[in-house]
Amino acid sequence: MSPSSSPAWTPRAVTSSPTAPTRTCRALAGEAVEYDAILPYHTIGARFIHAAYAPEHGADGAVTGFLLSVIDITARWEAEEATRRAEEATRRLALIVENSYEAIISVAEDGTVLSWNRGAERLYGWTAAEMVGQSVDVIFPSAQEEADVPQKVAALDQGGKVREYEGVRVRKDGMPVEVAVTFAPAYDAGGGLTARAYIVRDITAQKEAERERARLQVRTAELLAQTEVLLAEATDRADRDPLTGLLNHRAFQNKLEEETDRAGRGGTFLAVAMLDLDHFKFFNDAYGHPVGDDALRQVADALRRTCRPYDTPARYGGDEFAVLMPGVGRSETAAIADRLARSLEGITIRPPGGTVDVPLHLSIGLAVFPDEGRS
Repeated sequence: MSPSSSPAWTPRAVTSSPTAPTRTCRALAGEAVEYDAILPYHTIGARFIHAAYAPEHGADGAVTGFLLSVIDITARWEAEEATRRAEEATRRLALIVENSYEAIISVAEDGTVLSWNRGAERLYGWTAAEMVGQSVDVIFPSAQEEADVPQKVAALDQGGKVREYEGVRVRKDGMPVEVAVTFAPAYDAGGGLTARAYIVRDITAQKEAERERARLQVRTAELLAQTEVLLAEATDRADRDPLTGLLNHRAFQNKLEEETDRAGRGGTFLAVAMLDLDHFKFFNDAYGHPVGDDALRQVADALRRTCRPYDTPARYGGDEFAVLMPGVGRSETAAIADRLARSLEGITIRPPGGTVDVPLHLSIGLAVFPDEGRS
């Protein structure tokens, strides 16, 4: 009998049965006939039935008819189908677990290994035959390194949720392996804790990459810092006169522009002192350039000692020096000129082979911004 509509699920099996006339004929011939079938109903849908033809005999033993019994077995079929699907799902899950690349382990409450898949064999080196029934503690390093595991497990058991953490485990060959662990509790029908399931992933390469990345970041920061220092030193060297170490003419002009702008914005004074070594050409011609260079260095040292920390001394030309003095007005220039002169008046040069020190003399002039010029 063919149904006009199919049920919402597929039965595991339905006994193939002969057509109704054939079943009737067989029953009337004295044969007991049983079969399963699907009956369609427009109101309640398809129903699974078990039907049986039982022949009835007269006093002479001849078949006088038959008794037809029909039992609704839909619930049984549904239960069997649900069981079959659950078994199939369990089988597929078992295959997935067994062949997973990641280590999947189940451990009893007392720490005994209950299952150990191929991923665990690959990760730890022990076979399932070696580990099932053994304590899982064999894969743990020293208690000091994994002292927090009991707390994590206790939190898991109390909360009943999946937990994740990273740690270190030990392979069969004694080598440590860094792992990411995901674990969850398993309960029996009564809600009692029976086991814990662990999924373990090898993250050694990932962790090493993170450490290498951190090392590279540190090294990059160090190189950047060194580069900044070298750049600053190179910039400073480009701004410095190699003989005296003072700012050179170009750097002085830039500084003069900066200080003039600052004084203009702030409404403050800026004094500029120009110093010239008298008869410097005579020193070079009479005593040689090394003696002249020594004279220039002595003047530069004297200026550095005399100037305030925020003043800017510079070598302006061959025998010319300049000093920027922020905040110095016209009323202070005489005192400034006197201080500069006194700091320089003791400078002397003794020519090679000479017995007498030759004094150096400098001419000094000062101008004040903005009283005596705005550029």
